[in-house]
Amino acid sequence: MMRRRFMGTTERAAELDAGVDETGRVDETGGARPLRGGRWHVGYTQARHGLRNYWYPALFSHEIEDGTFRTRRMLGENILFNRVDGTVLAVADSCVHHMVRLSAKPGGAESHVPGTVTCWYHGFTYDMRTGDLTGVLTQPDCPLIGRAKIASYPVAERQGVVFAWIGDDEPGPLEADVPPGFLGEDHKVVGLRRTIASNWRLGAENGFDPTHIYFHREAPIVTGTSRRMPLGLNMVPGKEPEFVSAGGRRGLVDMLRENYEPLYEAEVNGSVVKATGTHRSTTEEGSIWLPGVLKITKFLPDPEMTHFEWYVPIDEDRHDYVQMLVRPCANADEEKDFVAQYHGMWEQMFHRDGFNDQDIWARCALQEVFANEDEWSSEQLMKPDMALIHWRRLVHGHARGFQGPPRFAAPKDSVD
Repeated sequence: MMRRRFMGTTERAAELDAGVDETGRVDETGGARPLRGGRWHVGYTQARHGLRNYWYPALFSHEIEDGTFRTRRMLGENILFNRVDGTVLAVADSCVHHMVRLSAKPGGAESHVPGTVTCWYHGFTYDMRTGDLTGVLTQPDCPLIGRAKIASYPVAERQGVVFAWIGDDEPGPLEADVPPGFLGEDHKVVGLRRTIASNWRLGAENGFDPTHIYFHREAPIVTGTSRRMPLGLNMVPGKEPEFVSAGGRRGLVDMLRENYEPLYEAEVNGSVVKATGTHRSTTEEGSIWLPGVLKITKFLPDPEMTHFEWYVPIDEDRHDYVQMLVRPCANADEEKDFVAQYHGMWEQMFHRDGFNDQDIWARCALQEVFANEDEWSSEQLMKPDMALIHWRRLVHGHARGFQGPPRFAAPKDSVD
């Protein structure tokens, strides 16, 4: 097993289980049973700090203006971002001298020359492009100059989103780490990001879980549009999520309308419980992709809108929930209308308390349980949970690497 040290430990996931079935298939069970000792368990447990050697969304472009600094904690690593002449650069938010955060000074990071950052403590100055130590204001002839450096992070900016590469390997194409359809040339991206008090894996499972629609049945976006949300979904025999691997991208695609029969009523102790609403509606397709991003098509009334959400690990107990709506727009007027429509309706009705806020409190409730890693092997699962087992096996057998524990404790102001 390969191990590398870079503010964490990289462990090659595929080497944990070289014989994993490429289809990701699992055996169906007739009823609920615990899956203690499942082959996915080793890798999935080691993934608690995140997956290494991937691109992750760090900021929306509008969040970092030219000449400004922003800080993010991603996969347990403190990162300092700076936009210089239109280009976003990133380095480790840590000085080589005493390892203090460069951004810890009240008011933020210090810079005397564009493209550099100076430590507020003793004046150690770094090139934002390379991380090289280029000067020490308190000892201009310091022998560390030209020899010492802090880590620099590759950055890509596409679709109004700033992505950072977290890993040891040379960065691959961004296209391999985002779902198909996200990078369309005429696509406009809108959205928001929030910090959620749960492990990133709970976010991913909450999003991809086909039967979590049960607790969404009373969401305002459902009741306000008279949708008849199913109570649950029965698996169609012989149907299950499909493993997809192409162009470095790996994920699972669940054709919800084909793979499941909607359940609109059920019996509890002799009483019948029925779904409400008049307009039957089920999402066409849900898919999840490494390193942890969900894609949902044809859920909203406008079929050209596609929902994406990333679960970016901050540390073991928190993740950045990055929610995006994407729509093709033929011209600037269509873009303007889409942005106005999002902020005027869909942000609140879908991404916030109208729908996705329910997902947030579900994850926080799950965190109370799965903060103890042993509980992953204590679940009693049912047939539709096969979608989650597929996902766990995908992480276990096909992730490029696992992030190790963080080197530094999380600063109190590490997220915003």
